[in-house]
Amino acid sequence: MRCAKNRGIGPPQRIQGDFMVEQQKKQGFRVPDRYRVRSGTTRRTEVGLIDEKTGEFLAELVTLGAECCYRPRSAVECGITVVQDGRPAMAAASGPNARVLEDLQYSSGTGPCVTALGLDGALLVQDLSMERRWPDYSAAASAINVRSILSVPLELGDTSHAVLNLYSEHSGYFTSSDAVTIASFAQIASEALKLNLVIAQLREQCDELKVAIISRTAADIAIGAIMAQHRYGREEPLKLLFGR
Repeated sequence: MRCAKNRGIGPPQRIQGDFMVEQQKKQGFRVPDRYRVRSGTTRRTEVGLIDEKTGEFLAELVTLGAECCYRPRSAVECGITVVQDGRPAMAAASGPNARVLEDLQYSSGTGPCVTALGLDGALLVQDLSMERRWPDYSAAASAINVRSILSVPLELGDTSHAVLNLYSEHSGYFTSSDAVTIASFAQIASEALKLNLVIAQLREQCDELKVAIISRTAADIAIGAIMAQHRYGREEPLKLLFGR
């Protein structure tokens, strides 16, 4: 599968911004329960659930995704949001419009990305000005000159999901051929992302083990020092240090 080079997109940027359940309730929007952020947490907090290397991988992924549907003199932007354990965990975008719209969909709880999470195939919106399912989202997209969208869900397992979204400034930009191309790309991307998430989890477990080893070593040194200074057995320092 060849992808033309997209010279119209900017450098990949990760999305920032709050994503709060309380905000959704005030505005009257509803995110499917399995995709809601847990009460009291913000999207910035959730971003920390995936490590830096995975963030870099997502940035590369959206750049490649945008290139797959690029045509001369027509900039295409791409975004992706990863949902883990029912919470938006991380998002990345290849340009400013994609960044705004990725964030908007999860802050409002509505839009093609959220809709595509429940689909088995691609969701193609040829003209957002004619779309009635997401009026607020469509208005915001039109305000930044986004006219058509192609969304494809990525299968990551039982507790993880993702959606790849492509944005164009032209109505009717994406074709059925583009949908087939991006679906093939999404299939490959989902396997790569699944592996990346597993590696990220292993890295996290390794870091936790290192911290535990360091803590145990420090505790052993402290116990040894107390035993030597006061001529205690091992039980007395344990009581002093840990109250047991």
